[in-house]
Amino acid sequence: MANFRKLPPLPELTAFEAIARHRSFTKASRELFLTPGAVSQRLRQLEERLETQLVVRTRASVQLTSDGARYLDAVRDALSKLANASESLSAAAKTQRLRLGVMPAFASNWLINRLRSFHRQYPEIDVEIQSAIAMAKVEAGEVDIGIRWGKGGWAGLEQVKLFPDELLAVCSKAYLKELGRVRSPADLKNAVLLRNAMQSWTPWFERAGLDWPEPERGPLFNDSTLALQAAVQSQGVALGRRMLVQQLIAHGALVQLFDITASIEEAFYVVYLETSLERPEVSAFLEWIAAAAQEERLAAC
Repeated sequence: MANFRKLPPLPELTAFEAIARHRSFTKASRELFLTPGAVSQRLRQLEERLETQLVVRTRASVQLTSDGARYLDAVRDALSKLANASESLSAAAKTQRLRLGVMPAFASNWLINRLRSFHRQYPEIDVEIQSAIAMAKVEAGEVDIGIRWGKGGWAGLEQVKLFPDELLAVCSKAYLKELGRVRSPADLKNAVLLRNAMQSWTPWFERAGLDWPEPERGPLFNDSTLALQAAVQSQGVALGRRMLVQQLIAHGALVQLFDITASIEEAFYVVYLETSLERPEVSAFLEWIAAAAQEERLAAC
């Protein structure tokens, strides 16, 4: 292992590199904002430390010795690595990192479609998205901001309701054609109803006037995104939250069955610690997502 205590001081190395590059003590002194005598002294101290001559002065210029030429390569490489590392740290210090905990369905069907506008508005903020069904613990510092689905009331956290939501039945055009004539909700009796462990079909059944029990057969998913993907792939009819399916409907990947929606108590909330508002990247994201949610609510009216 190298003995770093024997390394020459950085001022001596920078003086040598400047002298070698300019082949002039005078030009090196101007670059380093030193007198020619000070630059000469630093070179002399370096040569004494290394016990070898690095340069030879002539009337016309300064020439490197063979030892000086070999040593210059090493010095330049070391100084370059130090400069790059310092610049990297300086740039990192200017970049603000925001850790965001989001449910996969919200991330893929709503947030990702709009995140570019946040990056344009705040290019100095790097958003690190942690997507998982299990809610990241904001209170434990796992993430800075969380997007949660529920009825609110998370202890110890500030929370803002993003928008109310409603349920609608959706499927692909191909699956609708496969079902044949579907004129009323009762015609879904022969359809494959895709089940979601986090969302019951009962509210929609009630709004549709169907006295049906919760489906006990059919594919069961623990993630809304997977259930919607199965519907896109013509595997059945899914129950989707409007905020998550509207893009799929707009692009023709899914169609809504009947003009029937069911209101639900649950909603998406953004949650955070009150103390985190002191961080500009946190307050910036909260302001941005509140504005985006407001636009969503107005568009739905």
